[in-house]
Amino acid sequence: MKSLAKSVLDLGAPYLGCQMFVKVAGLACIYVLSDKLAQSLALLAALFTLLDIVIRIAASRDCKFALSKHGADLLLFLLFFLDGLLCFDAVARPSCRALRLVLPFAILVSVGGNMMRLTRKPKPPGDLEEGEMTVVGGAAVE
Repeated sequence: MKSLAKSVLDLGAPYLGCQMFVKVAGLACIYVLSDKLAQSLALLAALFTLLDIVIRIAASRDCKFALSKHGADLLLFLLFFLDGLLCFDAVARPSCRALRLVLPFAILVSVGGNMMRLTRKPKPPGDLEEGEMTVVGGAAVE
């Protein structure tokens, strides 16, 4: 699973571009399309966002969820999911206005994180991760 996740993330621009497109298109569809189609696309965007989180966790060294790395995408997943489940019923529509006000900002933060991942320089092989130490002459050195 880890090697598959790393190979997906190594795709770089095509993978991240697809992720950004799905998020922005999901937002546009919520406001523009008919109820049932927009509902299914919002749930699809939630699924893609959750899949991105799972792939990034699987490819990470510790395979642990970190709120600092995955929190914005988790919030976006929850917002898309709630919008897809709750906001396409005529009765629930007035209570979904707040959700739809927050959703664009969550997408902005998530797409910004994807842009940062897209434009960062790759680490040279052999560089230590933050918090790792190397042992030199029996003493740990940062």
